[in-house]
Amino acid sequence: MLAVLLAGAALAAVAYPLLVYSMTLAMFGLAHVLVELRVLDVRYRRALTGRLLHGVVLALLLVFAVRCAATMQWIARDVAHVAELVAGCASVLLLVPRSFRQGTGHAVASLGVAIALCMSVLLVSPVATLLVLAVLHNLTPWPLIAATTEPSHRRWVGLVGAVVFVATPLLIVTGAPFAMLRAVASPETSVLPTGPLFEHLSAFWGPSPHDHPALALHVFSACVYLQCAHYICVLLVLPTQAPPGLRVGGRVVVSIVALGLVVAWAYATDFVGARAWYGTLAGVHAWAEFPAMLLALDALLAAPRPSSEAPVTGPG
Repeated sequence: MLAVLLAGAALAAVAYPLLVYSMTLAMFGLAHVLVELRVLDVRYRRALTGRLLHGVVLALLLVFAVRCAATMQWIARDVAHVAELVAGCASVLLLVPRSFRQGTGHAVASLGVAIALCMSVLLVSPVATLLVLAVLHNLTPWPLIAATTEPSHRRWVGLVGAVVFVATPLLIVTGAPFAMLRAVASPETSVLPTGPLFEHLSAFWGPSPHDHPALALHVFSACVYLQCAHYICVLLVLPTQAPPGLRVGGRVVVSIVALGLVVAWAYATDFVGARAWYGTLAGVHAWAEFPAMLLALDALLAAPRPSSEAPVTGPG
């Protein structure tokens, strides 16, 4: 079923990118944020204690506050971008001392992530950095799923993840799928008050779309597909892909999805405004994924255990 959903998402994202982007965002955006935050809380809260937990939570709350202030136009967007990056980087830097106690692999990985984030803040524009992170965060279910998979099956998870999260979007970027579907494709199709597609290309495209309109369209389509893949993995795989004690119940997921569908009406009345307020929570969940992935290293870098034992799933 997952393969069918992902294949359908890829084809739909190529043929009807604006429609798929807007409808999936409206119907499942809020739901996937709340579900993923719940999954991360269940899995990794016990790994963070005392001041470390409080520090990460405080950093994420600052991201939320900054985004709310920017949406309310209380602070300039440029200031908000810098403040968000500082808070997000802080949530990662807080885990670096812990990584040295976990081993060399943890230390190298944590330092690599922290240095990459900090250097991007210093050497790249905040807008470009946030744009790249907005795209890359869609790949995070891949390592989070691998972390709760038995070591003997992780190579398979790695191969499937490479196809889903790397090969497929790169293929879409080439424009070949669009050429095959050109006869039925309608990129501007939308049932919500989204405005023209051109106004949304900047969500995933840094340069001016005027310079490379075809490439901007294909990049947008690839990112829409990644958004769908992210939603599918978060809503259907992450809650149950874990030992019993670390799972999120199906009723919880269904209830959250139902809540998301109820508030989806906001997109039908003011798509841009609803998307902006959704972004306040989306930013929190995206930044929460970085500390979570560092904690997932406890399982990914742990020594293999006999098959008769329970798989390593991180500290608990």
